[in-house]
Amino acid sequence: MKIIDEISQMIDEELGDAKKYNERALAVHSEYPSIAEVFSKLSAEEMEHAKCLHDAVAALIDKQKREKDVPAAPKIQ
Repeated sequence: MKIIDEISQMIDEELGDAKKYNERALAVHSEYPSIAEVFSKLSAEEMEHAKCLHDAVAALIDKQKREKDVPAAPKIQ
């Protein structure tokens, strides 16, 4: 389903942003601890966004399974 692909891409983006903020936090921690804390909080928020999106797509997949409306897996060549 297109929505699952879209949400999966959004999850990847959230995880990428979380990684970026975490890396910045580590890079500035010794010189700017208060800024590092901000970056750490932003990273945690991005992880929460990813979790919310994951939970939403998992619920959609479960609903489709219950309704037996699951698309066939693509064949690997």
